[in-house]
Amino acid sequence: SRVSQLFFVSASYGLIQGAMTAGAQVSATGFTILLILFWLSFVLLMPYIAYLLRFLNATKIFRDIGNEGVRIAVEPATHQLPLTFEQMSATAQQKLQDHLSDQQGVVLESIDQISGFTHGSLLLKDKYNAFHGVDLLCAFSTSFIVGARAQKIRSNKFKLCISETVSTDTEFISLSDGFVKEMENSVLWVQWKVLRQLLKMFEAALGDFNDAILRISRGFRHIEQTAITELDFASANLTMKFFNTILQKCTMKKNNRAGDTVLLQYRFALEFSVAALSKRRKEETPSSPQNPLDDDEGDDEDIKDRLQALFLDGMGYLKHYAQIALSIGNIWMCEHIIHDICSLAIFTRHLGAKTLHFRVLDKLASFINTVQIPNHPIKNHHNDVNHLPRGVLRALTKLAAIYIAEFDDSMNDQSSSAWRIYQLLKDLDNSHLRGIWLDFRMMGDQDFWEVTDRGTNVDGLSSFHKKELRTFLKAFKKFDFADIETTTETAQRLAGLKKKTT
Repeated sequence: SRVSQLFFVSASYGLIQGAMTAGAQVSATGFTILLILFWLSFVLLMPYIAYLLRFLNATKIFRDIGNEGVRIAVEPATHQLPLTFEQMSATAQQKLQDHLSDQQGVVLESIDQISGFTHGSLLLKDKYNAFHGVDLLCAFSTSFIVGARAQKIRSNKFKLCISETVSTDTEFISLSDGFVKEMENSVLWVQWKVLRQLLKMFEAALGDFNDAILRISRGFRHIEQTAITELDFASANLTMKFFNTILQKCTMKKNNRAGDTVLLQYRFALEFSVAALSKRRKEETPSSPQNPLDDDEGDDEDIKDRLQALFLDGMGYLKHYAQIALSIGNIWMCEHIIHDICSLAIFTRHLGAKTLHFRVLDKLASFINTVQIPNHPIKNHHNDVNHLPRGVLRALTKLAAIYIAEFDDSMNDQSSSAWRIYQLLKDLDNSHLRGIWLDFRMMGDQDFWEVTDRGTNVDGLSSFHKKELRTFLKAFKKFDFADIETTTETAQRLAGLKKKTT
């Protein structure tokens, strides 16, 4: 403001001087003074011009708003106080409550301003500003998770009460008292506000602006991964609930492109939780010191149990949405969910997480037991929700082939994972087995045929894995390869049998 006043005074004096000498002869001294005043005014004006030019780039402005909001959100308001809230006088308690109310009001305003900017850009389909706005909201959330843990706001010594400013906000006014209390104890209200805004943007973009779906779902994954890294399980569980919500919306609306995008990010988040658990198990040593920041989340065993529970909860949700997709006739989505569950089974086995791997197979078995295995000749089973779709059968068969190829599972070993899959599918009719075999044969060695968001065909099977597909299908005694072999393949098979005989 002082710079603006100096500019105003100098500019006014210069203008008055110019008006007084207009039409009259100006002396050299007067002209020099006038010139100096104008140059001084210009120099003083430069910071003001630079400040105005910043408004031409809205992203920078809202980034500053977000940074200020995060700084205030993680400000340790009670760190400097020697007493707990209960030990303070009534006056001190009221002053603290007023300070918290102002603090929380600024945080809410920051989130609302960024959200308004982003939502408006989404409605206008302004990719540049919409994507930057989504990234800013996600960065706000992740920065808060990191900053809150670093400042140890969750200390049991101080409870940051939710003020009336927050409780009367539109995103909180309908919440139950129990959930509000839970958010108060874990400082979860900031995450709730941000995630609710992202959910609104997802709903606005769904079906109308699918390019924004990837940005938003990827943002959910980054928030989930940050919460896992910082051991903020309250935020991780809350983010997973929102992940479930957007996956359910895509499934019910049968927007398969958006659903597949969300599903892939969901799978990446679950893989990250397994990787974090595996890393923690490998790094643990009897004498290794514990991170002091882990104290609030329990001991190391408790942390590992929570990571495992987070992954298993996610697996249960995926199985649930596969059942929903099948029940409403969204076969495509059901097939892709089961494919990703199979991918997670392979991922857990590669990392040596035996317990999690067996639990994933349990989820697959539970899903299969909810529907009838097609044990009759094919009769347009794609439209029959009471029978497993072909894509689900292909995913399970592919999983068994990978077990045999990569992990040396034997079909003679009844404790192997490949044998367990055989037990799930042993009642398959011969026509279905033949169809699965022909599906994989038809795909050849190509990784994918068409352009997809994943860049690969989920049903693709490499030549390395395809060699063991025959091994798995041979376990079905009723399946005769001679019915579907080419002349060359038949000759090769007979030559092999003849060689073994001689």
